[in-house]
Amino acid sequence: MVILAVCPDYEVSARRCLADERRAFRERIRMEAVGTFAAGQDNMTVSKQLRVSVRSVRRWRRSWQNGGPQALRSRGRPPTAS
Repeated sequence: MVILAVCPDYEVSARRCLADERRAFRERIRMEAVGTFAAGQDNMTVSKQLRVSVRSVRRWRRSWQNGGPQALRSRGRPPTAS
């Protein structure tokens, strides 16, 4: 029943709901990274602090430099084939 508390729409499958929850979690991590970038922390420090790869941090920093925090926002669920 925990899944129903997270996803009140009974038509949504448990797997889809979990994917939405994970997407939101990953976006929160990226937004935390934005704060560390603005504070001037290096990639290695950020990766250790957020427990992600240095490669991810490099990619996020590049996106942030080119497009600001909006560039790191989730784009939502990709469309499904009908």
